[in-house]
Amino acid sequence: YDELLGQFYFASAPAPLASPARTEAETSIRSDFELARSLNTPAAYDAFIDRYKDRQDDFTVQMAIQLRNQLPTDDATRAARKPETDTQDATSEREIIRQTQAALNVIGCQAGVADGIAGRRTRAAFAQFIQESGNKLTPDALGTTKALEAVRAQSETLCSAPAPAPKPSGAYSLAGTWHFTATCALLVKVSGTVRYRHVAGNRYQGTLTDSLGQKANIDAYMNGPDYAATEYFPGITNKAWGRMSADGTSITGGASNTCTFYSKKS
Repeated sequence: YDELLGQFYFASAPAPLASPARTEAETSIRSDFELARSLNTPAAYDAFIDRYKDRQDDFTVQMAIQLRNQLPTDDATRAARKPETDTQDATSEREIIRQTQAALNVIGCQAGVADGIAGRRTRAAFAQFIQESGNKLTPDALGTTKALEAVRAQSETLCSAPAPAPKPSGAYSLAGTWHFTATCALLVKVSGTVRYRHVAGNRYQGTLTDSLGQKANIDAYMNGPDYAATEYFPGITNKAWGRMSADGTSITGGASNTCTFYSKKS
């Protein structure tokens, strides 16, 4: 209002500020944080904190550190969680896998390109090494210094062309007890047991317990060697798929929660 002229003036309202779009990096870190929080284990939080160690001021990293420190832990474990040096980076799990792939290729166990990623071909090559060498390592040892040393210790060509797969003696069956190992996002490793019973036709039902203390009911189907299942955890439902070996004693596959698994029948 202008007192001298006796007139009112109306100013235009300021334009609303646009909310900044969330960047791909922010989406990625929040997604990984939610995964670590859903697992709620020291290993999950440690992997997340290590992955984003160059973003220590980020709210999600600070929150992960607080949640990690609230979990039961001993002094030795706390002391071990220090920033990695350049030397530690050089011997990270991915670097160990890359060196293991190169060593497997040298002895004829074809792991493909040495890229540090434990894909299907690398896992198959390592499993072939175990079988051909008679080593007592298990498939989930891939990515450890012990596995790398075992492969390097083999001085001569070991693996030949894969032998023809044995023909199954009967229908593929899930019935029985299976022990599994799984590698999930952030390189979290989980093991456990599943017990299946035959319901009807190609349908099976089972119960799962794992090393994280989780339990789930499973509804599974076998279509020849192809495995498909739905896992019902409290509050979470996963889809799983895989393929059974020709002798019916093992299954290799993956799940919608980003895990890959290897399961062996007792």
